[in-house]
Amino acid sequence: MPSSGSFLYAVEVPENGPDTYWVNLAQAYEELDDATKEQIAGLQIRYFNFYGSKDRDEYGEPKYAAGRAVEPGERVAIHPLVRTHPDTGKKILFFNAASDVDILDYDHAEGAKLIARLQEHIKQPRFAYRHQWSKGDLLYWDNQATAHYRPEFDANATRILKRVSLRGSRPF
Repeated sequence: MPSSGSFLYAVEVPENGPDTYWVNLAQAYEELDDATKEQIAGLQIRYFNFYGSKDRDEYGEPKYAAGRAVEPGERVAIHPLVRTHPDTGKKILFFNAASDVDILDYDHAEGAKLIARLQEHIKQPRFAYRHQWSKGDLLYWDNQATAHYRPEFDANATRILKRVSLRGSRPF
């Protein structure tokens, strides 16, 4: 059950970033064409990795086979691709561009193309808010309608952020 929202507090941040980006997944859904909305209605996606994966082949594809068995101890979640926000009732394109996912009961090759197209769609700058951190910043986001990410940064840089997440509900 994903959190409903999170707070992030900057204790210490490097002078030159990294910034954090939040993507408005409700707006991303709203701006899909009607044919795509119809195509993705009711689809379920399976997350094999919640935070992105380095385990990809030379073409950038996940190294797992669609429909494969879940390994013991592996973290997997199944959610609707389009969720309904429990407070606003708005439809949301509910995934991010970094997670390894497949579409349940869908042709693997066609599903991979659809996911790639949707990932490119949500990467458009008009859906994103970029935050340049300063010590003492406190941000809150609705985790039910946004995805967030930050680029890699110098491993020798000190970046300390404290996070508190609020209990959520099962997506529907």
